[in-house]
Amino acid sequence: MGEWAREHVATLAAWAGMLLTLFLTAGVQWSMARAEVERHDQAIHAIENHDTKQDDKITAIESDVRSVTEAQGRLEGLVTRQEATVNEMQTLTAELKAHIRVMRGRERPR
Repeated sequence: MGEWAREHVATLAAWAGMLLTLFLTAGVQWSMARAEVERHDQAIHAIENHDTKQDDKITAIESDVRSVTEAQGRLEGLVTRQEATVNEMQTLTAELKAHIRVMRGRERPR
């Protein structure tokens, strides 16, 4: 076996070189893949942070909408009461005008 190895040293060296190249290439590929995974993890983390900020904004907007809806409901109640008051005032005004006409009619000399 020793003589065969001496005769085929170049072949053995070539195979050893190819194996070494294969291992180095695999190592480089693994390193590149790992770096890519880390970049993707960072991108995912950035997106999650962005989503959280968007969720916070959505929650704030929903809260604002609820507040505006409640305020609108209170205003509608006030408008309804104001309309009723205006109607009462119009009725009273008409009654007062009628009383004034009657009183003016009594004041005329006969």
